[in-house]
Amino acid sequence: KQWYQRRVAITAGGETGVRGVPGLKGVRGPEGKAGAGVKGAKGARGLPGRQGAPGEAAQSIQLNPYIVAFHSQKNTPPTCFDGMTELWTGYSFMFVDVTKSISAQRLSEPGSCWREFYMNPFQICDAALCGQSVDEYIFWLSTADIPDNFKTSDWYPNQLNAISDMEQAKKFISRCVVCISEAKVMAAHSFKAQRPNLNKLTAAGWKELYEGYSFIYQTGANRGSGTELGTHGSCLPLFSPVTIVQTNGLAIKWLSNSPKALWILDYKHLQGRDLDDGPSVRYVDEGGDARRMYRERYLGRCVVLVKTTENRKVYYESPAKDDMNLEAASGSGSGYAEYGSGGSGYAEYGSGGSGYAEYGNGGSGYVEYGDGSYMEYDRIYNSDENSASVVDGESLEEASSHGGDMRRN
Repeated sequence: KQWYQRRVAITAGGETGVRGVPGLKGVRGPEGKAGAGVKGAKGARGLPGRQGAPGEAAQSIQLNPYIVAFHSQKNTPPTCFDGMTELWTGYSFMFVDVTKSISAQRLSEPGSCWREFYMNPFQICDAALCGQSVDEYIFWLSTADIPDNFKTSDWYPNQLNAISDMEQAKKFISRCVVCISEAKVMAAHSFKAQRPNLNKLTAAGWKELYEGYSFIYQTGANRGSGTELGTHGSCLPLFSPVTIVQTNGLAIKWLSNSPKALWILDYKHLQGRDLDDGPSVRYVDEGGDARRMYRERYLGRCVVLVKTTENRKVYYESPAKDDMNLEAASGSGSGYAEYGSGGSGYAEYGSGGSGYAEYGNGGSGYVEYGDGSYMEYDRIYNSDENSASVVDGESLEEASSHGGDMRRN
């Protein structure tokens, strides 16, 4: 009765009731059957893309770098120059003077820079035994940063003991650094008291690292060792009459009459002199201006340089007779062709036959034509779904007449 009365009320235009709540979610139905479609065939090979943008500049990679040593002639090690990488620092070793022979190291090479300072690290061996010898004299490069107002006899120790005075002794032994350089380092000498003229060298791409004095030879207790003037070890940044430190037994000596150094002299001071009159003597042990004047007026000067990539000249071999480099004017057959040895290279054709061909060693490569056709050796495809074949021995002209996208079997 209530339901009937409510329906009568709605029919009569009563108010709309409140919206009911959503019903419960239905049960998931069974999965449908798989479709009956067939997987499509593999699409045709696409045409080559357009030429990419130019790549970034290649980094300089030196597969055979130069390993070089530099000596400060101070008791602090030098640093590698710009563009070089440090390997280690150490003490400047020159040579060992044995009873009847000498073993030396070039100051420009890493063997002259020992990580530690040793008094006598050598052993003498015969067929029966090995033992330490006291007959060897070991020579190290000394410091040379002596102030001009000091006498050399007042600046350097006469002799120190290796056990009690080792730290004091190291203050007067030159330090060094070993570096990796991507470019060659060399020395240029003027044989004068002025710097050498570097105009031609700098124009050819050489850059100055430092300047110094031309050093050529050093004697020890009995014999000596020289250096090549082309290497930077022959150009020492500082000058001192005391060039080396001598170690023997427990004694470390700086002041000795046996070792002697040879430096290049400005030759103008020898012109007009009679060598029979005896040597020209300059006392450089005195303090004051004597050593500075000798250094500035008499010693030959030098500069150490490193090669750079600036203004570098590249030389090429003459092309072979069977090589070609052809260029045609613009038009229906414009473009160019380049063929290396064995037929390698590439060809490009302008409008009317636009496209390009590249031939690798043995004739491999591909050919593209302006009408969209494309041929590459090894296999056969076709962009317009019309298969084509290329028989062995067929020329490019014959192959191109087939059209489409072709690759040789």
